[in-house]
Amino acid sequence: MRLAATTPLPSRARTAGYAAVGVFTLVVAFGIQAAVNAWLLYHQTALVEHYRATLGYRSAVIGDGLLMPIINMVIASMLLDWRKGITARSFAPAFVLSALVTGTVHWYQAAHGLVNWTMPQPYHWTGMGYYHAAFMFGELTLIAYFLAHTLWKLRYEGLAAISTRRIGLVVLGLFLFADLLMRDYF
Repeated sequence: MRLAATTPLPSRARTAGYAAVGVFTLVVAFGIQAAVNAWLLYHQTALVEHYRATLGYRSAVIGDGLLMPIINMVIASMLLDWRKGITARSFAPAFVLSALVTGTVHWYQAAHGLVNWTMPQPYHWTGMGYYHAAFMFGELTLIAYFLAHTLWKLRYEGLAAISTRRIGLVVLGLFLFADLLMRDYF
């Protein structure tokens, strides 16, 4: 079967790069917290015996462990395709939006007493709580930048400039993650 000329296959280096993004996301988003959670369980610490931890959340196991690595690989593939329009300055709005969302989520968690191993008391986060907040900020920055850049390309270059299948995959992944998050907390 022959592929159309408009469907270029990624090079081995690009494919390896996407895989590296996925593995990095898996380790940073899920692996480190899961390993700490397992270590604390093994040592029977009160923190994980009295509070829900990473391995007890579907949004962590499925969302951070599967969906986010896939989402980030797709985002990386699209940003690499669009690299000519990417500048460091263009990330500033994404940083601001990410800081606002991260801060709001953590305020909401504390204000509503949604305690767990990262925040065993309202407004008192553990080291893993700060770690998760830092990861969340980085992840949301990437997602906000990607979505804003997608809208910019759509507005100024038209529908042909974006791959709707890959964007659809990212949006579907984000909705599935949001669904897992809502089921975990509400």
